[in-house]
Amino acid sequence: HQPVICGDSTLLVLEGEKFVRFTDKDGHSIQKAQNIIFISNGTGIVNNSEGYTYLITPDKKIIEGPAILHNSENKIITSHNTRFFAGGDNSFWVANAGKGLMYYQLNNKNEVTATQKITIADGLPDDIVQQVITDEQGRKWVITNSGLAILYQNNKKGNPDWDVFNVSKAQGFTAEEWSSANFAKDN
Repeated sequence: HQPVICGDSTLLVLEGEKFVRFTDKDGHSIQKAQNIIFISNGTGIVNNSEGYTYLITPDKKIIEGPAILHNSENKIITSHNTRFFAGGDNSFWVANAGKGLMYYQLNNKNEVTATQKITIADGLPDDIVQQVITDEQGRKWVITNSGLAILYQNNKKGNPDWDVFNVSKAQGFTAEEWSSANFAKDN
């Protein structure tokens, strides 16, 4: 079973019929967890309220996140506005506390690369991202405080970057019309 975050920021895992504090085989645990996601290869990414980011390997070992997740430019910020979203192909997105979206990729050696940063300057309606939903074509529907954008992956000449289409701007919607928007993915 994969760990989950309890209301008091404890990282828990289901064992039998009850939840217990998650520890890896070396007895390590993550204190004050705030965000957790699992990507396609089974690796978990967790950050905590103390500003640290960790990886939980598919064999349930906790390792400190790579330096790229802690340096000043790409640091995952601890905030109620920081959110994680799983991508495809061992990737993940971080809505980084009002600093737009960061797109990261993880290789099989648990090395993380920051592939792209997407902000208002790139076409997002706002740098505070509330939700990212992936549709059947792999597009990312990004709900921000001020509107909706769609991200399309641009694979021209091996370029894995994402292009931004600002739906709100194109349709003339105001920030107020989107400020409390919620999307439900049709399963």
